[in-house]
Amino acid sequence: MISLKRTLWVLAGLAVLTVPSQAVITFSNYTSDFSVDPHATNQINATPPSLSNFPKGIGTVTDMGSFDVSSTFGINALDVNEVDGFAFGGSVSLMVTLYNGPLGGSGVEAVLYNQTVTGGALIPPFQNNNISITGTHFVTYVATYVGTLPAPAGIGYLGGFAVDAYEAVPEPTALAALGIGIIGLLARRRRSGK
Repeated sequence: MISLKRTLWVLAGLAVLTVPSQAVITFSNYTSDFSVDPHATNQINATPPSLSNFPKGIGTVTDMGSFDVSSTFGINALDVNEVDGFAFGGSVSLMVTLYNGPLGGSGVEAVLYNQTVTGGALIPPFQNNNISITGTHFVTYVATYVGTLPAPAGIGYLGGFAVDAYEAVPEPTALAALGIGIIGLLARRRRSGK
């Protein structure tokens, strides 16, 4: 039977030598307009269906979607990237919001992206957010086209955007300190036992 002391020595060695090879970020409960990129473990993509097909003319078109995000060690950034859209003869807006708790929770944690464009302008392609969260949170978006000119002059478009989540991975120095601490406790216990 393996002794407790031997088990602690093994754990200490692993703490010193092991660095997590890859953080695990999970997207779940996402609406049909979102998709997880199979080539990027930290990215989820959105294509607002009603706005990606060049709505034209006078009127308002709104798309909404949401997803949960969680990670192994917590998240230290949620960036909105690859925003593709413009407006002419009206406006196009996109607001991406982070909320406390999983889907159905309450309380705004942060506004990740909030832009409105008019007059033929391109919507800004990204917004970086230095936030720190742990546990599971949910993110929503609201994309809106408001046309003020009749077709074909009134054109608005939002082809899509992506949300990148960057995980807070424990530093190798912190893991080394943990291992050294365990080894020190074992050595002290061994000396006091003599």
